[in-house]
Amino acid sequence: MEKTLKRISAAGWRDFYDGQIAGKIVDHIQQTGGILTREDMAQYKPRITEPYKITYGDAEVYDPILTNGCLTSLQVLNMLDCLDLVPDDTPAYWHCLGEVLKLAWRTVHQCPLIWIMDTTKIFSPVSNRIGSEFELRV
Repeated sequence: MEKTLKRISAAGWRDFYDGQIAGKIVDHIQQTGGILTREDMAQYKPRITEPYKITYGDAEVYDPILTNGCLTSLQVLNMLDCLDLVPDDTPAYWHCLGEVLKLAWRTVHQCPLIWIMDTTKIFSPVSNRIGSEFELRV
């Protein structure tokens, strides 16, 4: 990771998509049976999107768009914010956290997979999965 970030710093962000870094990514993917090409990488256009946002306690928490686990992390924080937690040095705290993690994973990932695809191409009712109203219904 350090070498990659140093390379991007020196060569610019496009190197990730059509330079030396892109070449290494494509070579590795093709060597392991993948079909990604240099043309695929060069044609990719990153987009700037609005992050998902929740309030956890007194803080605003931002997470990038799908599909990188943000729904689960935001769901966990929303659920924890609805609970009166005991000190984190007790078995009860860790039991509660484990149950919240299981429930968050299950509720987020029960949604149809199409909901977590490219939201610029299809309607994705993600907000139904991360709002505090949803946690209170669970």
